Amino acid sequence: MRLSTSSSALATHRKNAAFFSFGDAISLGSRGYLFNIARIAEIKRAEVQDFIRAKTATLSAGYVRLNLVATLRAILQPYVADDRLPRNAASGSPAFKYPPSSKAPKKLNGSITTKKYSDGRTLVDGGRALTRDEVALLLTHSSPQYWTVLLTMVYTGMRLGEVLAMQWEYLTEGDDGVGLYAVEYNVDRRGQLCDVKTRSPRAEIALSSVVVEALREHRARVAAAKLMAGNDWTDHDLIFPRIGRCLHWGNPQAQSPLRKGLGRASRRAGIGHIRPHDLRHTCASLLIAEGLNIKQVSSHLRHSSVEITLDTYGHLYPTDRNEVAHAMNRVLGVAKMAKIGPS
Repeated sequence: MRLSTSSSALATHRKNAAFFSFGDAISLGSRGYLFNIARIAEIKRAEVQDFIRAKTATLSAGYVRLNLVATLRAILQPYVADDRLPRNAASGSPAFKYPPSSKAPKKLNGSITTKKYSDGRTLVDGGRALTRDEVALLLTHSSPQYWTVLLTMVYTGMRLGEVLAMQWEYLTEGDDGVGLYAVEYNVDRRGQLCDVKTRSPRAEIALSSVVVEALREHRARVAAAKLMAGNDWTDHDLIFPRIGRCLHWGNPQAQSPLRKGLGRASRRAGIGHIRPHDLRHTCASLLIAEGLNIKQVSSHLRHSSVEITLDTYGHLYPTDRNEVAHAMNRVLGVAKMAKIGPS
């Protein structure tokens, strides 16, 4: 008997099946399958490792681990539980090795792949940096729920998890309307608060008066939501907590809804697909276009070294050698001195 790809058929045949098609069982379809055997008991760990090695040549290691191998593990486990298999070939020790995917973007000398187009668009590591007009379109077409988050990400270059973990305790407003924020926490993909991984992201970030004002207005909305939730509110002092129609008022927002909200806003704006990390690239490219030096940009992005910033965004700086020569003339007045000559 062979196992079908449908979940209902799989559940029906788990108890009785002795044979199955590996490709059918994990829904590989046209991708084909590695094993040329049909008896479940004949699958060895070494063959699973060979399968992983073959699939990661064209698929990401995460996809192979979380979708293909995990599904195979789930298929084999009921047979182990029924004592029809001595062990699950897709689990246990030693851990499987997942080589990097050959589809990953190539990096030269450790730098991120970049490309600048004549129309002003910039491609960075498979993503992109938005132009000023595209930023305006994105914010115009974003929903009120995510507008302040996206604005903060563009202006600060903060990562998505860092913005969702922002707390009022670490925000300081200055007399001139400019603020400072000290990054201390991150929200992971599961929506859990955790420490930032390295020391460099903990540096303070300057907040423009535009961002400070937007956060001040957002705080009023959060206060209204907190009053409405009453005892159902869980207070983490978050700037962007869960509010609205949800079960966990005040808790950290998960990343997935905002990613989807960003996708909807970019589609409505007609500017193509945008990743959250593209807003960090956008911040860097706009700062460089405004004339900020590499040290200032590196400090704002909280890179651990200027070299990282230079490797990533150095191509955006002008490389006109003649302009350098003219600049020296302007600074030292060499042209005037040459006309006068030595005394």
